[in-house]
Amino acid sequence: MVRFSIRSLLMLIAVVALWLSTIAGYESANDVRALLMLSVLVASGVAVTKYDGRRRAFWVGFFLTVLTTGLDGNSPFDRKRG
Repeated sequence: MVRFSIRSLLMLIAVVALWLSTIAGYESANDVRALLMLSVLVASGVAVTKYDGRRRAFWVGFFLTVLTTGLDGNSPFDRKRG
């Protein structure tokens, strides 16, 4: 079973709370979402260089998925105004 440290759980909760705070639709919500997506992309890129074997294959796939779906500007999580 996977064990998580308190620090990693608190960081995850903070990121999820920040992401959910953008639902309110304030002026810079899209900027906050873009920053979070870029942070996930960079973190997965670092994980690709850190791990090897199956974990590296997972992180390469995750990195490519975030790269192709998260940076095109048409994310299904973006709030459309109009």
